[in-house]
Amino acid sequence: MQEKEFNLTLEPWILVMQQDCTVKEVSLTDALLYAHRYTGLAGELPTQNVAVLRLMLAVLHAVFSRVDITGKDSPLRDYDDALDRWEELWKNSEFPQQPIRKYLEEQQDNFWLFHPEKPFWQLPEIKKEWATQSEPFSKLNGAISESGNKPRIFAGRCGEEKNKLTNSELARWLICMNQYDDNTLKTGLGVGLLGQFVAVTAKGKNLFETLLLNFVLLNRGNEPWTLEKASWESPVKYGTEIRKIAYPESQVAIMSYHARFGKIEKYHEKGPRYVSPKGGICYDFISKNEQMALWKKDKNDEPYPMNSLRGKQAWREFSTIVAVEKISCGLLQWHTVLQEILGTERVMCYELVEIKYDSSQHSSVENICSDSLTLHLNLLSQLGYVYRELITKEIGRCDKIAGAIGKLAGDLFVAGGGDGEKRNTPTEQAKEQYYYAIDIPFRKWLATLDARDEQDARDDRIETWRAQAEKLAVHQAQKMVNEAGTPAFIGKTITVGEKRKYYSSSMAMQWFQIEMKKIKEGTV
Repeated sequence: MQEKEFNLTLEPWILVMQQDCTVKEVSLTDALLYAHRYTGLAGELPTQNVAVLRLMLAVLHAVFSRVDITGKDSPLRDYDDALDRWEELWKNSEFPQQPIRKYLEEQQDNFWLFHPEKPFWQLPEIKKEWATQSEPFSKLNGAISESGNKPRIFAGRCGEEKNKLTNSELARWLICMNQYDDNTLKTGLGVGLLGQFVAVTAKGKNLFETLLLNFVLLNRGNEPWTLEKASWESPVKYGTEIRKIAYPESQVAIMSYHARFGKIEKYHEKGPRYVSPKGGICYDFISKNEQMALWKKDKNDEPYPMNSLRGKQAWREFSTIVAVEKISCGLLQWHTVLQEILGTERVMCYELVEIKYDSSQHSSVENICSDSLTLHLNLLSQLGYVYRELITKEIGRCDKIAGAIGKLAGDLFVAGGGDGEKRNTPTEQAKEQYYYAIDIPFRKWLATLDARDEQDARDDRIETWRAQAEKLAVHQAQKMVNEAGTPAFIGKTITVGEKRKYYSSSMAMQWFQIEMKKIKEGTV
C-alpha cells in the first residue's frame, strides 16, 4: 500500500522569487505566511504560475470568507463586510498567521501528494476494468509536454532525465496539468479549464500584493460569494464516463476545481507514469463567475470567453481587456470597487497568459504566450471613460497606419519584380514590424495616462502620441523604400483586371503619403 509522502503544506515545492532575485522552493504554508517577503511566483512557465496562484487563492477564500483576520468566525454578509475584510488584509501588509496556520493544519491530511486513500487531486486507485490512458512523466512535465510517440526536439532535458521528476516538480506539474491539460484521448472532455480562455491576473509589488489584488470578494452583483467547500474539503466524486457539471457559484470552488482524475505512479514497476481514466468531468459553460476571463460577444450578442490574443500585443486588445462601455473582466471590475482603498493614482500591471494547442484535436501544446498591460487604475473608473474611448480610437488609428505600411510593402514588392498575387507575405511582415516599432512607445505612453488629466493635458498627450506614431511610420517607410533597391526604383508595369498599372518605389511612396494624409485628417 502506498505510504503517505510529501505534504504540500509542509514540504517546499512552490517556486518563489526572493528580494535578491534568487529562486527558492517553499511550502504552501510558507508561501502564504511570508508572501510579503517574495517578489512573486517563479515557476517554470507562466501557465504554472497562474495555476499555483489559483490554488493559493482557493486557500485564502476558504479562510477569509469564513473568519476575520483574528481567526474569529465571521462569514461575509454584504458589500461592506467584503470591503472591510479586504481592506484589513491590505493594510496589514502581510497575511495574519493564526487563521491560515489553523486552517492548513486542519486540512493537512488532504494535502498529501501520495496517500493510500486520498492523494491530492488524484484517485486513490485506477481499476483494471477502466478504459485508461498512461503517460510518461515527460508528458506531465509541462516544460517538455512530450507524448510517448512524439519526441520533443530541443527539450530542456534529454534521455532518461526526461522521465525523472522530484516530488516538488510533480506537485507543480500536477496542479498545472489539471488546469491546462490538452485533449489527448479525451474527446468530449476538452482541454483544461484555463486552456479555454486568456487568463488575466494582476501583479503587485510582492507576492502578498499579487495575491490580494487577485482576491475577489464580490460577485458582479456586488454581493459576497456563496459559501462552498474547496475541492479537498469534499469527498472526490468520479466515474469512468465524461459528465458535465454547472459552473460553481463561489471562488473557493472555482479556484480549487480540477477535472483530471488520475494517479501519479512514481514507483510503478514499468517506470514512473501518470495514469487516468478516459472519463472525467467538465463544465458545460464557463460562466461570468470566472473572474480571470476576458469576455467578448458573438454575432448573436451572446458572451463567450476570449481564448486567444491571436498573436497580438495585449494593448491591441485594449477594447476587450478594458471595455469602453462596461468592464467585461470580473477582476478588473473588482478593481474599480477597490479604488477607494488603493487610491486613484495607483498604477496597475495586468498579466495575460494563454496556451495554444494544435488546431485539430487540441491533443498537444504548440505554444505558451504571456504579455502585460500597465495603466492607471483610474482608467477603469467612470472618470476614465473618456480616456478609454480615446485610447481605443488611437489603437484603431495605429491599425490604419499599419495598413498603409503594409500596402507600401506590397507595392514595393511588385515594383521590384514580385508576383502581385504573392504580395500578402511582405504586407503582413511590414505591418508586424510597425507594431513592433510602436510597441514599447505605446506601452510607455499608456502608463502615463491619468483620468484626472484636464482637457488641455489630455489633448497634448494625444497629439504627442500621434506625432510619435507617424514619425515611426515615416521612418520605417523611408527605410523600406531605400532597401527596395534599383529594380523597385525603375519599376514594373502589370495588368490589373483590364488595366495596366505602373509600380515604382517613388510611386509607392507617394501613395503612402496620400494615405497617411487621409489618416491624419480623419477621412479614412
